[in-house]
Amino acid sequence: MKNHTIADASPDDEPALAAMMRGLNEAENELVPYHDLSDAAALEHVRYLMACVKEQGGFALIGRRDSEALGFAIGLVETEDGAYVLPDHRRYGLLTDIFVAPQARGGGLAAALLAGSEARFRALGLSEMRLNVLEGNARARGFYGKSGFLPYGRVLSKPL
Repeated sequence: MKNHTIADASPDDEPALAAMMRGLNEAENELVPYHDLSDAAALEHVRYLMACVKEQGGFALIGRRDSEALGFAIGLVETEDGAYVLPDHRRYGLLTDIFVAPQARGGGLAAALLAGSEARFRALGLSEMRLNVLEGNARARGFYGKSGFLPYGRVLSKPL
């Protein structure tokens, strides 16, 4: 099912983005049970990310099949200020969130969102794209590995 489109998300897409963010929260909560699964939390997070997109010059992409919103990707431009990083590599693209609705998985939408994100970061003059993936999300880790992502670091967590 590769009959999808990728476009910039608009303010009118906020309800669809919030619904999908809740879906992402629910999926991640199965792996790390710390997520607020309320509609209000999802909407607040979408609004926060959209403000970051505006301030940092990032992007929000939405993927549709016909007129149905089935996926999204949000990217921000980040800066690593440490003097240990070469100046040309201090700015990088961070894909904060990517999600495809369960009924659309396996149809190429995630790959299209990822490719659209890479193109946006390149157009911003960036030479590196990063993302985080939960350790327990083997499917996503495999997808990102096949898409050319290599381990960069590892965040460890210890419940207290």
